[in-house]
Amino acid sequence: MREKHISIITGEHIKENTILEQLENLGYNTAHILSFSSLSDFIAAGASTHLVLAYIHDFNAFYLQFDSNRDLLSDTAFIIISRIADETHIAEAMQRGIQDYLLTDTFDGPMLKKVILCAAERQKHINDKRNDAYGNSFFQDIPIPMWIYDTESYQIITVNNAAVQSYGYTADEFLSKTIFDIRPDEQLSNLRKEIEVRKPSESYYDAGIWKHQKKDGTIFHVHVYSYHTIFKGKKARLIMATDENEKVIAEEKLKQKATEVDNILETITDAFYTVDNNWNLTYINKEAEKLYGVTREKLLGTCLWDVFPNSRQTGFYSEYQRAMNERVSIHFKEYAPSVGKWILVNAYPKEDGLAVYHTDFTEQKTLEDKVLSEQQNLSAIINNTRDIIWSIDADFNVVMANDAYYDRVKQLANKADYKDVVAEDIGNALIEEWNEYYRRAFLGEQFKIIYYSFANGKKAYDQINFNPIFDEEKKVKGVTIFSRDITEEKKLEQLILIEKKNLSALINNTSDMIWSVDKDLRIVSANNAYKDFVFKLCGIHIETGSSNFWKEKDPELQTRSEQYYERALHESFSIVDQQIVDGKLAFFENSFNPIVGPDGNIIGISCYSRDISLQREHVMKIEVQNEKLKEIAWLQSHKVRGPLANIMGLAQLFDLNNYHESVNGEVINGIIEAANNLDSIIREVVKNTYDALPAIE
Repeated sequence: MREKHISIITGEHIKENTILEQLENLGYNTAHILSFSSLSDFIAAGASTHLVLAYIHDFNAFYLQFDSNRDLLSDTAFIIISRIADETHIAEAMQRGIQDYLLTDTFDGPMLKKVILCAAERQKHINDKRNDAYGNSFFQDIPIPMWIYDTESYQIITVNNAAVQSYGYTADEFLSKTIFDIRPDEQLSNLRKEIEVRKPSESYYDAGIWKHQKKDGTIFHVHVYSYHTIFKGKKARLIMATDENEKVIAEEKLKQKATEVDNILETITDAFYTVDNNWNLTYINKEAEKLYGVTREKLLGTCLWDVFPNSRQTGFYSEYQRAMNERVSIHFKEYAPSVGKWILVNAYPKEDGLAVYHTDFTEQKTLEDKVLSEQQNLSAIINNTRDIIWSIDADFNVVMANDAYYDRVKQLANKADYKDVVAEDIGNALIEEWNEYYRRAFLGEQFKIIYYSFANGKKAYDQINFNPIFDEEKKVKGVTIFSRDITEEKKLEQLILIEKKNLSALINNTSDMIWSVDKDLRIVSANNAYKDFVFKLCGIHIETGSSNFWKEKDPELQTRSEQYYERALHESFSIVDQQIVDGKLAFFENSFNPIVGPDGNIIGISCYSRDISLQREHVMKIEVQNEKLKEIAWLQSHKVRGPLANIMGLAQLFDLNNYHESVNGEVINGIIEAANNLDSIIREVVKNTYDALPAIE
């Protein structure tokens, strides 16, 4: 049975009646127990086993061989037995995939059996899980033809869908063949030589270009890559065969046309030269002469490495050697110290050497370096801001982020290093909340949110913008997120709102009318007094954006108002206007002032109107009073003066020395008449004065 095959690797002497006796008592046949002095002997023997008991005292020597051969023993369970009880050694053994660790002379038969059975079962589970991977959808859906073959029988033991489609065999037909059956006869001998040269245990190698044959007989070229693996307990190799037919055919045609190409090589812009198998230069075109500053006469027939000895320490030498030895085309970029330039190299193997194309790549390299520098500068820019910037892929994994992002992650998780942060540190609720934003962006929506948070006793506001990243097919392949702290802006916004409310209360706490219009004469703002006036005048409730609200009610007012607005778009002015309100003539003092925007252009008009009807009536009364006073003044200055002058003149004629003089009687009569006239005038003045009093009140 499988679990009866046990191997022992020991660096110590196994005492009789100890481990061997315990194994025999447990039913393990000693004929199936192999004893090796080292792990190397075990590998060299090619023994097949499912469990190894390793007696260890030199751990470094054991791990050195264990690590280098682990691929070959990937389906084998290991149990270490050692006198060393150091926990560090035990932990390291577990990390390397050792199934168990026993201390010498500390276990009995039942315990050993339990450890062996558990180790074998765990390893079997690992092997089964690995084997299942070759049958899962990932292996089957890879678009590159792949199969696995047994390294002893060369039988194909599993194959993917791409191989079935490419070669034309059904899966069952493929599994009935060996790796020799899918190749043309002409390559079988080379395949056998390749197998002899390559060790079955070699982990990976690039087998190069081979010819394969499809079910219908079609022969095509493939590039073969080979990997060591274990499949269902058997040593095997995983093969990947990429179709290189078109490329190989093109290269073959290129070789066939080499003679024709020689005729135009002198006209191409690339530097071109050829070398034979001994690295002697056999052809050089004009561009090569120009690039390297040497005439072809001096170069032809000389060894390439003698002409450019410094190139032996560069990629030119190693890559050319690979192209020559492996007969493969090579393409690379390298700095040429001999000319101080970067060279783009394309080299192709010929039957007798190599054909090499050199392109001066210096300008493009400078541009690439500039792009790299700009990328580094961009990185410096995004890390030179406290704004948080990051992007995610379709799996919500962070692709790129600036330092501010990682600082925020550390803050949320309360960790010193963001690398130590796990999902539990953030909280499932918060993660799901953000995932919902991500899903929304992956539907193609570009949006922003104002995100509120409360941490360390402080409120914080962030404005977060989500921007989908589209591929060439207009599908969302990722999302970039930009977050800015707008806490101070929010505070300012709240202060502005308070100020706005205060201003609104201020302008609405007056009977004067205040409003503003834009350049299209639409209402931008208005206080309650103006709204009430418009409703009283027109029966209309005005709102922001209202216009021409009086046109049908009073076309004349409409025309006059538009004239005022048109004038106010050019200058500030005030004017007194009159309007019939509630059946009475009312007077209004109106002020119009243009509103200037940040760019200096007029964007609207601010308007102010005050009812001055009472003041106007008072002024008119004063004007009437003034007329009365003027009349009184005229009476005093003209009518009173005449009688008074008569009295004064008659008084001069009165004879004070002779009272009985007859003339005195005439004088007295004249004075009495003049006094009566003066009395009449004074009465008229008094009457006019009383008539003027109501105008003053």
